[in-house]
Parts: sequence; C-alpha cells; structure tokens
Amino acid sequence: MKSSTAVQVFLASIFGYFLIHATVSLGAADSKPGGEAEWKRTVDSAKKEGTVVVAGSPDPVMRNEIIPKFTARFGIPVQYTAGGASQIVARLGTERNAKLYSTDIFMAGINTVANILYPNKMLDPLKPALILPEVVDSSKWKKGRLWFPDPEERYVLRPFNSIASLFHVNRDHVKPAELRSSKDLLNPKWRGKISAEDPILGGGGANKAGQVICPVRRGVRA
Repeated sequence: MKSSTAVQVFLASIFGYFLIHATVSLGAADSKPGGEAEWKRTVDSAKKEGTVVVAGSPDPVMRNEIIPKFTARFGIPVQYTAGGASQIVARLGTERNAKLYSTDIFMAGINTVANILYPNKMLDPLKPALILPEVVDSSKWKKGRLWFPDPEERYVLRPFNSIASLFHVNRDHVKPAELRSSKDLLNPKWRGKISAEDPILGGGGANKAGQVICPVRRGVRA
C-alpha cells in the first residue's frame, strides 16, 4: 500500500473528473500563490512511490478511459482490479484478517461504503487526502459542500447522485401493460424468467432489490 502522495494525485484526478472540469482542475493548482509548485512536488513525489492499486467497478470507462489518461498525464502506473463490490469486500476482509493491505483505493457505491466498509473500520480518513483547491472548494459542489454522510464527515464521500435503470424488459416476450408496477413482478408467470444480481450481498443487487421490495411491502405503486 502506497503512502499519501500517490493516492492524493489519483484522488485529485478522479474528483476533478466528477466536477466535470478534470483538465482544468488538475492544472488549476496555480490559481493560488505557490500552488503550481506545491502540486508539482506532490506529483513528483507520487511518481517515486510507484504503482497505485485501485479496486472498483468493471465499467469499461474506468479501465479503458480514465485509468489510461491518468497514467499518460502523470506517469503514475495504476494496477486496477475490477469486480463486483461484494467480491472485492470479501477479498479485502480476508487480507485484513491476515494483516495485508494491498489496495490503496476502493471505489464503491454508497451502500458498500456506508454499510460495510465504514462500520467495520476498513477506511482511512479521506478528507485529509483531498488537496486541490478546486476539489475542497464548497462552492463547486451541488450541495454547497463536500457531501460526507458519515458522522465524522471524514470517511465516506458521496460525490454525486445518479439515476439508474431499475430493470430492463425484453419486449419480445413481455408486453408493457403486463408490468405496470413492482407488484406485477410477483405474478407466477414470471417465475424462472427473471435474472438479477444477488440481493443478499452488498452492492448493486441489494440496492435494486430494496427499490423493488420496499414499495411492494408498503403497498406503494412503483
């Protein structure tokens, strides 16, 4: 596991990306006196540390776009391990039991971070690792501040909300009128015809199951 500077540079690039001004943010440290020189020292130190080990989603955008651009820009190699959140959490838990800490950064959904990593004390404080003025500037964020939902406001950063599809329907086999609410999924005719991520494990499966099951249990049309 690397020391702080390589991790800081990677975090700066990622959160700069989330601010939709990555190319500006990463070069904007010169907006303050001495900022450019300080940023250069940070990057130079990070290069000496070597590879940053990152775990996260198998989304091809991360592997094929963001990671290569980061390495090309800063000359810092990234070892990226892609997988489901539950798989990565299980591996990290096994490593921790053996006092091994191989991963520098784990990019996961809020359910995994808040409900598994945080309560099991598997996180180092994130807030001190954020160094670019553009990243820590509250006015740049939609809520007017960096959104740390944990009580200490140091460990769990939620950089954005997103709207995702709850489920997909094959219209060659299902008529739109047959699925008008979550309750319609309980129809016996769909038995054996629904595929989903495991809802028992933390991650996307649990999130989607909650979105479907909670309205059904409350009798709400969803």
